[in-house]
Amino acid sequence: MTAFVVARNSYLLLMLLLAVADYFFLSLSPWVYLALTLLYILLVVAGSSVMSLNFFTRSYTRGRGNTIALTFDDGPSAEHTPAVLEVLDKWGATATFFCIGERMEQNKALVRKIKEKGHRIGNHSYTHSNLFSIFGKNMVVDEIEKTNRLIQELTGEECRLFRPPYGVLNPPIAKAAAACGMQVIGWNIRSFDTTTKDYQKVVERVLPRIGPGAVLLLHDDRENTPKIVDAILAHASRLNLRYIQAQELIHE
Repeated sequence: MTAFVVARNSYLLLMLLLAVADYFFLSLSPWVYLALTLLYILLVVAGSSVMSLNFFTRSYTRGRGNTIALTFDDGPSAEHTPAVLEVLDKWGATATFFCIGERMEQNKALVRKIKEKGHRIGNHSYTHSNLFSIFGKNMVVDEIEKTNRLIQELTGEECRLFRPPYGVLNPPIAKAAAACGMQVIGWNIRSFDTTTKDYQKVVERVLPRIGPGAVLLLHDDRENTPKIVDAILAHASRLNLRYIQAQELIHE
């Protein structure tokens, strides 16, 4: 039973008990019901946006031991991903690239290159639509399956790693991931590398948080990503961290 089911059932039971008590011997203000409803809504919103809460389904957001996992979203980018691969080669690091299906269609040779370099390809939906978080289960299943077929075609491997667009999880997305046999992969360090063109600000924000078990969210479709990755890997090298890929985060 997920935390969402527990929270939903508890909310409904509490509202029912209050309504019964209010009918027979209490005189509650409508504000009490409104406050409880708002609290429940806030809980659901938090559960949707913070994967580490495991509110709707289990997600993997932390490594074990002296490890660091680099993950890249929103690629592949013909303009910027090759430079990211060069930096990873420089430091002997491997990573996981959560790719968008449509971009994979446009950059098939690059997807194969990522695989040949020893990195892992994960599923980041087919369209990465701005409306993805309000898609129904069947639409999400279609996006996952379409991207999985493409990953199988280009890498020869089945994909079971899924990162939902924008890191949003809700019941339809969680049910779709389960129906497709996917493991949801999150992060515990968000670089916010899409919010500024000043790579030094990103580096200064990220480096103090890096340590054993770090799982970083980066984007390989950004001009400054290679410089950010170079600084991160230099720091990880000083800490003697071992590089792992997303499938190594999965444990019981």
